Amino acid sequence: MAIFAIGRFAPANLAFLGKAAFAAISGRRDCDWGEQSDVFAGARTWVLPNPSGLNRAFTLDRLTGRKKGGGPPEQALRFFEQLYRVERQARNEKPDKGETQADCIRRFRQQHSIPVLNALKAWLDEIEPKVLPDSKLGDAISYTLNQWDYLTRYTEDGRMPIDNNLLERDISCSATPSTGPRLAPPSTA
Repeated sequence: MAIFAIGRFAPANLAFLGKAAFAAISGRRDCDWGEQSDVFAGARTWVLPNPSGLNRAFTLDRLTGRKKGGGPPEQALRFFEQLYRVERQARNEKPDKGETQADCIRRFRQQHSIPVLNALKAWLDEIEPKVLPDSKLGDAISYTLNQWDYLTRYTEDGRMPIDNNLLERDISCSATPSTGPRLAPPSTA
């Protein structure tokens, strides 16, 4: 059904937000960020990071700015992949005797996410002076460093999610008007 809809609209490019979305349509789980070798209904296919949490500022235009990939955007995405991998593992971790699931997740994050976050922070601090501050990459690095305390707070509480995808999805669903009648703005006459 999805492939039919894609063919019907005949886009030149097709982007999947997240590897899971791409895997659900293509059946392939072995993809990387960026352009894929798969072509759906004649459209060039891209797999993009889900624009939430830490990876929000590192977007496709930063990935495609280089012909061969690589560079700081791809390195940042590698850090984010590691963090999300740790998060999946933490959710599957069994609590020790007398430990709550939230305490178990917190402990796992402290052991595994904190070292990745420390390496990410050190890397950002190292490359920040080498990047033009008014560039898109400079903005992304500056944003990440300025929001560091907020971005890492999830490691302190096992009940907190790594990102706010669910909340943003709820907000966008409630903020999107239904297909009912539209009200005209009040007349000022």
